[in-house]
Amino acid sequence: YEDIPEDQLPGSWENNKYGTFTFNENGGGVFTDRRGKQSKKLKYRNKDSWFSVQVDGEEGERTFYLRKNDRTIYELITENNRWKSRRNDYSKK
Repeated sequence: YEDIPEDQLPGSWENNKYGTFTFNENGGGVFTDRRGKQSKKLKYRNKDSWFSVQVDGEEGERTFYLRKNDRTIYELITENNRWKSRRNDYSKK
């Protein structure tokens, strides 16, 4: 996408392996682990073609992109570790 529409992000985005992101319209939200036992507050910022997420208690920002089908976002891991360049998909609930 060249630009992510503001109305596409709010809602719940789920990955059965990692958990669920719930984004609010005000730039906040919650990340819930896959078992539903632990929730952490988050902040996100839309940056045109991608958006960044900062989860409380985690170092660094996570980078996400919206796929052209508007039903899936993916996290692109850019940190220099063994998971570098991996993409994790999250589907809209």
